Amino acid sequence: MSIVDKFQKMGETLKDLELEKPDFENEQASGKKAPVSDAAEQLAIQYVAAIGGINNLEAIDVCLTRLRLTLKDLGLINETELRGLGAMGIVKIGENNLQVIIGPQAEGISNALKALKKQS
Repeated sequence: MSIVDKFQKMGETLKDLELEKPDFENEQASGKKAPVSDAAEQLAIQYVAAIGGINNLEAIDVCLTRLRLTLKDLGLINETELRGLGAMGIVKIGENNLQVIIGPQAEGISNALKALKKQS
């Protein structure tokens, strides 16, 4: 049996399982968010201080291991403090964009930052 035949057979077997696919579009439309842990919330509060306050924060996004932030003033960030919080890297893009390389907890911190921003 060739490798192509093996993959075709495997594909047929997977089809037979009729696995339910996650419905990410409906989750996003319904506004469901992952719960924010206390640790992520505490880190988010510290990140807010390190980026110059909640009013300096315009937009928040996440990409795997990075926080992608749009700030009013990049000059207000404290790189030493960000690194002290665990940032493995800091990338300034243009005049207002900052990427903070955090690691796998980036999504949790992003969700906590969004919640904090919403409260302000």
